[in-house]
Amino acid sequence: MMEAVITESSINLFEPSANSIHMSDVVPNAYSQQTTEFTQWIEEPVNPYRIDMNERIQYTFISEEGIPLEAALNDIVRCPIIAVDCEGVELGRDGLLCLIQIATDAHVYIFDVLSLGARLFECGLKFILENPIPTKVFYDCRRDSDILYHHFGVELRGVLDVALTEVFYRWKNGQGYPRFLKGYKRCVESYLFLDNPHFFQTKEKVAARMNAGDTQFWLQRPLPEDALEYSAYDVKYLRELHFVLTQYMSGRNIRTIYGASTKFVAMERDMIDNRVERSSPKWAEITPALFAGHN
Repeated sequence: MMEAVITESSINLFEPSANSIHMSDVVPNAYSQQTTEFTQWIEEPVNPYRIDMNERIQYTFISEEGIPLEAALNDIVRCPIIAVDCEGVELGRDGLLCLIQIATDAHVYIFDVLSLGARLFECGLKFILENPIPTKVFYDCRRDSDILYHHFGVELRGVLDVALTEVFYRWKNGQGYPRFLKGYKRCVESYLFLDNPHFFQTKEKVAARMNAGDTQFWLQRPLPEDALEYSAYDVKYLRELHFVLTQYMSGRNIRTIYGASTKFVAMERDMIDNRVERSSPKWAEITPALFAGHN
């Protein structure tokens, strides 16, 4: 079993009072109520967060409007930190978004974007993703941000990118200056000491199909169970990774990562033609300039 400690700094970047929002309270001018004030950082660990690494993945798949969708969004908006990921065909403005996965402290939700379409965002997900609270933990959010903005008009806010957190963690712990991001699966292996054969088997099996050029994989309906499990696992351990990597970081460090994550959100989204940049060898490199302001 792995133990991670939640600190005030790891939970949220902003005033936690906004987490009392209920989805029924969402109104057109709700964005004017958001706060941009940072909290006072608390360095002492509180409430140990324990996870069972050997459990079989559990998730709720939502493909139509109604009470399950409303209940899921209400659960998500009340969680101070959520994990978010997207699946689709060629993620980015030229691709097709098929799924959005979100993990709270107790549950994983998989939303079928192909079935729900824009209504998913109109029902409250756009508000959640654009509000600074809850904090959204992604793993390399660049293509997710690009497709969410260009297809559904979603401007991500309150993002902490764990891929960048891992780079910063290595810098802070004297492990050199890595030029490239570490993959999610490898990151889980490195820091969570995960002993869950089903996780690795599922990730490898589905990744092999996608790497073999199965471009229609995420368009299947109904989706096979291994595809749903794969997508659920992509957010299952993101929060734990965040807690483990940041539990001893200062508030200043968290804000530095937040600033770099904000740059990542806009990096691909704001380009006129991102295809040219993606083909460049420099695209995947991570430089210290991304964490500008940190000595």
